[in-house]
Amino acid sequence: MTEHSEAMAHRVNAIIRHSGEEWDRVIGVGDIAEAKRLLMESQRDLRDVKRDIADAERQIREAGTEARLKVTGTGQVMGTFMGSKVRGAMAQGRAIDKRRIAEQQHQMLAAYTPLKSFIAQKLAEIDRIKAQLVTTQPTAAVPPPPRPVAPSVPPRWAPDPAGKHEQRWWDGWGWTEHVTNHGITAVDPLP
Repeated sequence: MTEHSEAMAHRVNAIIRHSGEEWDRVIGVGDIAEAKRLLMESQRDLRDVKRDIADAERQIREAGTEARLKVTGTGQVMGTFMGSKVRGAMAQGRAIDKRRIAEQQHQMLAAYTPLKSFIAQKLAEIDRIKAQLVTTQPTAAVPPPPRPVAPSVPPRWAPDPAGKHEQRWWDGWGWTEHVTNHGITAVDPLP
């Protein structure tokens, strides 16, 4: 890894760590609006890093192109006054230098590949979470009343209060969707 790609990796890890801490806090209190804001902020920060990586890659490519052009021009004027063997040796030297430059450029660009993949994965995760939050309704500020410690009537099969079936299951707190007719159980939601 290059020094710059390491700095980018640290930056991404800091974003993920901060987002995770904030996410735990926000979800703990059930604030869906704040969760959406946090996701948008994390997404923006990761996209900023992605843009910075693209700029760094562009600079690496430009520097490589410039270096190859410089190598191409090396010895051109002088080669016209020399014999073919010397010109051939100079051409081989230039080719070796160009391959070395291309290899260095490839190594520098490859340092960003795992980081770009990781960012893409995190952005996809954020998109999935955002899609889930869109379908989630904000939770009520008042929690539901607590159930009694012990049911007042024990769980049992009892005559169906709606009269549609022979029996319906009483779970101790309320009627369920489980019914029975002639010993055959089925599911039928309460009307």
